[in-house]
Amino acid sequence: GNPTHPQYGNGATPVLPDYILPSGAREGDASVNPDLYNIDFSRPQYQIVRANKQGTDWFHEIFKPAPIQSHTITASGGSDKSTYLFSVGYFNQQGTLIETYLKRYSARVNTLFNLKKNIRIGENLYMFNRDNPQIGNQGEGNEISQVYRTPSIVPVYDIKGNWGGAAGSGLGQGYNPVASRTRAKDNKGNQWDVQGNAFLEVDFLNHFTARSNFGGTLNLGHFYGFSFRTYENAENAGQNSYYEGSYYNRNWTWTNSLTYSNVFAQKHNVKVFVATEAIDYYGRNVGGSRNNYFSTDPNFRNLSNGSPIGQQNYSGAYQNSLFSLIGRLDYSFNDKYLLSATVRRDGSSVFGPEKRYGVFPAVTAGWRISNEQFMKGIVWINDLKFRGGYGILGSQANVSATNAFTLFGGGPNDAYYDIAGTNSSSTIGFREVSIGNPATGWEEDKITNVGFDATLFQNKFDLSVEWYKKSISGLLFGQPLPATAGGAGRPTINIGNVENSGIDLSATYRGKLKRDFSYDIGVIYTTYNSNITDIPGSYFGAGGSRIGDFARNQVGHPIGAFFGYKVLGLFQSADDVAKSPTQDAAAPGRFKYEDNNGRDANGNLTGTPDGKISDDDRTFFGNPNPDYTFGLNLGAAYKNFDFSAFFYGSQGNDVINYVKWWTDFFPSFQGAKSKDALYKSWTPTNTGATTPIVENVSNFSNNGVPNSYYLEDGSYIRLKSLILGYTIPSSKLSRIGLNKLRVYFQAANLFTITKYKGLDPELSGSNTAFGIDYGNYPNNQKNFNVGVNLSF
Repeated sequence: GNPTHPQYGNGATPVLPDYILPSGAREGDASVNPDLYNIDFSRPQYQIVRANKQGTDWFHEIFKPAPIQSHTITASGGSDKSTYLFSVGYFNQQGTLIETYLKRYSARVNTLFNLKKNIRIGENLYMFNRDNPQIGNQGEGNEISQVYRTPSIVPVYDIKGNWGGAAGSGLGQGYNPVASRTRAKDNKGNQWDVQGNAFLEVDFLNHFTARSNFGGTLNLGHFYGFSFRTYENAENAGQNSYYEGSYYNRNWTWTNSLTYSNVFAQKHNVKVFVATEAIDYYGRNVGGSRNNYFSTDPNFRNLSNGSPIGQQNYSGAYQNSLFSLIGRLDYSFNDKYLLSATVRRDGSSVFGPEKRYGVFPAVTAGWRISNEQFMKGIVWINDLKFRGGYGILGSQANVSATNAFTLFGGGPNDAYYDIAGTNSSSTIGFREVSIGNPATGWEEDKITNVGFDATLFQNKFDLSVEWYKKSISGLLFGQPLPATAGGAGRPTINIGNVENSGIDLSATYRGKLKRDFSYDIGVIYTTYNSNITDIPGSYFGAGGSRIGDFARNQVGHPIGAFFGYKVLGLFQSADDVAKSPTQDAAAPGRFKYEDNNGRDANGNLTGTPDGKISDDDRTFFGNPNPDYTFGLNLGAAYKNFDFSAFFYGSQGNDVINYVKWWTDFFPSFQGAKSKDALYKSWTPTNTGATTPIVENVSNFSNNGVPNSYYLEDGSYIRLKSLILGYTIPSSKLSRIGLNKLRVYFQAANLFTITKYKGLDPELSGSNTAFGIDYGNYPNNQKNFNVGVNLSF
């Protein structure tokens, strides 16, 4: 009942937040380290006390160095009649997040047989088994997110060896992430895949080749997991449960083609290709769960041993197909003038009858100017080609097999009803589970590019520059629905048009210093500009959170742009509040928002602000799309040593650090808070702070709405790969029957330079909402490999 405590007080501004003594701890306990917790034992037992030093370092508890093994054995050979390749592999990567891993066993078989001079048959087969239990990424419930929420005062284990947790007052709703991962150690996710194709080729009439190719993938999977009762959390699971499921997916592709190739008058090279292609997809899944198992022994866990009360089961199936007609013409004259034209007609079963088919043409042209007679005297140009193209590609991504149809179903929780009023039974009913849209059609990606490729200075320097423009027409996305539409799933529709443009550049220089030392330097550079040109309605939101959408997709702005209130700073005094535009819950130490009435989308003042903060003052304050990305390749070789390094970076992209909602505001949720909130927040004597006042009241002026406080610079540069190798001289290997032996050391992600305060600025997301950190599994973890390449 500390009246100034942020979790239990009356909203008054407290001093530094307090924490409780670890559960069961008493003065003199050997397991309680005063240096770790800085506990004041002079206070009564269990009274709220202050922890000034770092306690449990949860990141170092759930992330550990982890080994990787990768082994491959390959045998290949052949003759003029046949060739073969056989390979087996084993890969074992233990996850740096404890109790996670990927194990894969694989085999590959490729063969080719020349039955006659003009007839060939062959096959390519790849099989693997993968054991890979996974966690949900970018979610507030996964263990990475819980690290942000669990106070460091909470130990991994209590003094009796049980799991520590936040069951004590004032420790929040986070759970022990080590306990969660350890309890999940017997959860499994197994997958078996067979991928391959077989083909027959026949050459006839000197210039024709007919080919029939049949291939596909068979994918089988089985997974299961157990959820334990918990006792250590503020919000405990009162019963255990077990889930299990299996799935089956298969697809096949049958392509039949005819190719005509000929050269006329030794200058006109013509190649004509026509084909039909049929693709079919089919899959099923089944699973269920039960609760209240009296034993947690892994050998006892199956769907027969739990309580049938509250059991759940499901099954599903899908099927869709695609049929295409393809034609292509390639022509070159004297290797100077190049032309290629393609047209496809694709029909997909995921669309309604009226929108099922689409025609997608493309054309490219090139001029190898270096082969012109007037270029012969320019010796420093070895090859120079100008090129350009335009094409339309069709996409059916994000469209389910049943998108065109409205479906009905339901279960006991949402569609059964005691219509007879007996209070002992219910009647099976149906509800609308998904809304169909037969008007959905192909997304069209219209791509224009112009550029040139050059090889210069006695083939030492390669340069490629290209300007591109990609216009997405009929962007496929889930239709925004009002709350009055009910709980039915939304259909995928053609929601708008997006335009992306930029420049791609790559350059490589190869040189030598003396006889034994060679090197190469390569640069890649890409600019990227995104702009929404048309959508139905004025906008649609994306990037949801507990306080609303962080992204708004609107005409004239880049896709996924961040939208909300722009924070000018913090109110410094009551006089500051009085002189500022009227704002709900305005008070010293809280956010001061910009009055954007009278401003255009670029923030330029075009009218008179209205003197109050309302929904109309929300604005675009960030862009997750980078201004440009870049890479640097460095390579060198000295005698038998080789070296390579690859740097990659992104510049100008903004990110939303949504983790701050959990760590910088006490009224969001109880639990661990950031050092900025604890030591650098606003007080009457710390008016230069950027972190708002510590308080326990949620409102419009602190953590209640999306605003630019969460915005950070996501630019970074990273050393992605560093390799040092040594090849044993062949003269020393011949004595032991070896052809080649190379040993190497590889390091990945050695460093990342960034201003972003989260784990990793490289964030995943959807097509319309990305660059938002909900609790992201970091991609920047260091990786060290030692390898041997051996052939004989």
